[in-house]
Amino acid sequence: MVIGKLTGSVQGPIFQSFSISTISELLSKQHWSELKPHLRTTNPAIFLDQLLNEGVDSELVLRFFQWSQNELKISYGLETTGKVLHLLANSKRYSKVRSFWINL
Repeated sequence: MVIGKLTGSVQGPIFQSFSISTISELLSKQHWSELKPHLRTTNPAIFLDQLLNEGVDSELVLRFFQWSQNELKISYGLETTGKVLHLLANSKRYSKVRSFWINL
């Protein structure tokens, strides 16, 4: 599944059932089994966009991005991939950017 440009509101049901701090904690502890059921009702690309818009730590955004690609078999479009790279670069996480490029 390739997910490209998003349209419409980025407010989805995942942020109505979880707070940003709860989501950040699940991502940081890699509790995917607790997060995955909520993604059945939310498009992973919209969820990723929400993470980007809410200012979630760039390493956590990257962690979700990579996990969703591997586990959910998501292939993000160029725009979404660029947003993640931009966030990492703005956070001065250059080693993560290099690693990201190598693994593309």
